Amino acid sequence: MEFGIEIPAGKAFDAVALGLNAIDHLIVVPHYPGFNSKVPLISHTLAPGGQCATAMVTLARLGMRARYIGKVGSDDFGRLQIRSLKSEGVESTGVMVVQGADSQIAYIIVDQPSGERTVPFDNYFVGPRQDILHENVLKADEIMTEVFIPNPAPGTKQAWAKLKDRQVYDFAIVSVAAAFTVQNDLWQDGRVVLGGVAPVPYRATGIENQLKGKNIKTAIRQAAATIRTASRPMSMNAFKVDVAQNMVERTILGALA
Repeated sequence: MEFGIEIPAGKAFDAVALGLNAIDHLIVVPHYPGFNSKVPLISHTLAPGGQCATAMVTLARLGMRARYIGKVGSDDFGRLQIRSLKSEGVESTGVMVVQGADSQIAYIIVDQPSGERTVPFDNYFVGPRQDILHENVLKADEIMTEVFIPNPAPGTKQAWAKLKDRQVYDFAIVSVAAAFTVQNDLWQDGRVVLGGVAPVPYRATGIENQLKGKNIKTAIRQAAATIRTASRPMSMNAFKVDVAQNMVERTILGALA
């Protein structure tokens, strides 16, 4: 097959990729389920994927010498990913197994009649550590047609705050969105998401986990401080760590009031 490009000779590999790999749960259903409903699944397939790993497998199948570099967790999904790369002829000695970590997974619901797929929002955005050329999982021939937001549970507390330099339409220095359920001042379940602190919206699962089952008023300060362990500020934006911590605390307490 001719690609219209000249592949350099004398090199160990024709292509090397550093970035995302994932195990996709491909779930085919007769129709997409409505809110608070169930449908039988037609099939459920585990498929090694991820943009960078898939690209190297594709090139290997075309006869090129491909190498993949990345990380997987020390779980069955990570072992499946490595086996798949090796079986496809992709050089994978550069894959690091992180002990105790969970491998990246994605749940993709495919509507059988139309072929439409539904991706959970947590899996929609792609950061530069996964793929420097893409910001989301949309393929070249795909567009987003719908965003489904379930109705919040009765009594859900919600708040959003944005810190900016000038006008309301400016990009946020830091923004915080929180939605959670409470019983007797105890955090039951919820989501905390920050903007302006990463290339894509950042879900602060560390804060959510710290608040689970605890009195929000007494636990929020320590929970908000966990943002420090997850952050990797650059030389000119380290101040955002303090801002984010304070805004998380104020936003959640404001929603609780």
